[in-house]
Amino acid sequence: VPLAAGTLSATASGAATVTGVGSSSLQITGPLADVNATLATLSFTGAPDFNTNTGPSSPDTPVELTVVASDQGNSGAGGPKTTTGMIRITVVSINDPPTGVDDRIQVVANTTTTLDVLANDRIAPDEGEVLRVRRVIAAPLHGTATVAPDGAGIIYTPVPGYAGEDSLVYELCDDGSSGAPGPLCAAARVELTVVQGRFRFFLPLTVNERSTTGPIPTSGRSSH
Repeated sequence: VPLAAGTLSATASGAATVTGVGSSSLQITGPLADVNATLATLSFTGAPDFNTNTGPSSPDTPVELTVVASDQGNSGAGGPKTTTGMIRITVVSINDPPTGVDDRIQVVANTTTTLDVLANDRIAPDEGEVLRVRRVIAAPLHGTATVAPDGAGIIYTPVPGYAGEDSLVYELCDDGSSGAPGPLCAAARVELTVVQGRFRFFLPLTVNERSTTGPIPTSGRSSH
C-alpha cells in the first residue's frame, strides 16, 4: 500500500512466515494452505487521520493494495510463475471533536457586547468545518448571556452599573461535515473584565473678539 496510507499486518499460520509486519509491504511464504490461512488474518491500519474521502462533492479514492503471488517454481520445470491482483480499500472519514479554547475578554460597563468566542477555537485535524455556539452552559453571575442568532458569538450585557470580574461557560459544536458520527461538541470558559467606560465631552467657551472660540475636548470617566 502507499506508505502514507497506513500499514499492513498478518499473523503467521502453520509453517508460513511473515516479514514486514507493521510496514506498507508484507511478504508471506510457506505451504499454500498455510499461506492462505495467514492471508485470512491480513489487516490494514490507516495512518492517523487518513481517509480516502477527497471532498464532499468528490467520490472516494480507494487505497490500492497490490498482491503478487509466486509459486516459487517448486512444482516442475519452467521456473517460478507469478500473478498480480489488486485489493481496493476504502477508509471512511471520522469526525474529530472540536477544541474549545478559553477566552479572556474586556467589555465596557452598561454596554451590550457580542463576544467573538469562536475566533481561537479549533477544528483541527478536520478541515472545512464551521463552528457555532450551541448554548451557554454556565451563565454569568453579573450579567446576562445569550447565543447570537447566527451562533457566531455570545451576546453579553453586564448588570447596570457593575464593574469587575465575571465569567461564563459555553458549548461549541462543529457541523459534522468531516465524517461520521456527525456534529461533535466541546466547551470553553470566558473570563470577563467589565470596566467603566471612558467618554469625551466638550465645554462651550465664550471669549472676547481677539481670541478664538471653540470646543475644548475633555476626557473623563463614566459615573454610570
